[in-house]
Amino acid sequence: MYPPPSLYSCTARIWLREIGFSLTYGALMLKTWRISVIFRVRSAKAVKITDAYLLKRLGVLCGFVGIALLVRTLVAPPVVIVGRTADNLKAFLCKTDWWDHTFTSSKYCCAA
Repeated sequence: MYPPPSLYSCTARIWLREIGFSLTYGALMLKTWRISVIFRVRSAKAVKITDAYLLKRLGVLCGFVGIALLVRTLVAPPVVIVGRTADNLKAFLCKTDWWDHTFTSSKYCCAA
């Protein structure tokens, strides 16, 4: 039903997951930050944080994630492994290594 994984599909899976998370979570985080800045002001002076400013910050955030993904891809490209079930059926899988665990744990550390 699904095509067998390759180096390219495993790489795309990692990149799309991490960039998608940083875009989604980053946008929500920056919008929440903007609202908190507006309501934290104690003076009568209006605080204006534009959408363009938030997009620049989101671009920087995605840039950092992109650089980390580039390093990850160049240092340890994804590998396709053959997994076996108890009934000795084969399944081709993208190998999960400590890079994937590092990216996942960094999401939980930064979200707190």
